[in-house]
Amino acid sequence: VLLFVVVLIKSITTKKRGSYVQGGMPSGHTAFAFALVTSIALLSSEIVPAVFAAIIAIIVAESRMETRVHTIAEVLIGALLGVVITVIVFKVMELLVF
Repeated sequence: VLLFVVVLIKSITTKKRGSYVQGGMPSGHTAFAFALVTSIALLSSEIVPAVFAAIIAIIVAESRMETRVHTIAEVLIGALLGVVITVIVFKVMELLVF
């Protein structure tokens, strides 16, 4: 679901054809990193794995800006997308399973 949304947004916002995998709005790497953080936080009963995952996700986001592949806005939107879509998927799965 997240991959589909990221590619859809990139296809709408990217002006150059065929450049969906590098740069652009939103940061797919950051979206997936924060989706993993959210998944770990929702699935784990311990705080430590979620904290370590969050640190790694922040490093991913920072590296996307440091290498000038993405702007801060693209990284923030990617992080927000990763968290929101993951929470929605988890809630929908809760409704379907229980």
